[in-house]
Amino acid sequence: MKVVVNFDRCMGNGVCEAVAPQYFSVGDDGVVIPPEGEIPPRDADLVRDAVESCPAKALAISEEETDDKG
Repeated sequence: MKVVVNFDRCMGNGVCEAVAPQYFSVGDDGVVIPPEGEIPPRDADLVRDAVESCPAKALAISEEETDDKG
């Protein structure tokens, strides 16, 4: 599970950061800094809540497994 951001939609409201501050932050430019890499299964519900809370609908979840072998 990974977070995908539509940076064109992000308004920097910070709702995701308020819900899951260990995974999201809003940079000085007012745009979300998403979590890097896979979300641990134990935090999946928390991150889903943050994604679903985005008022701009700029966040999405990708369940695709990644191949880090390049």
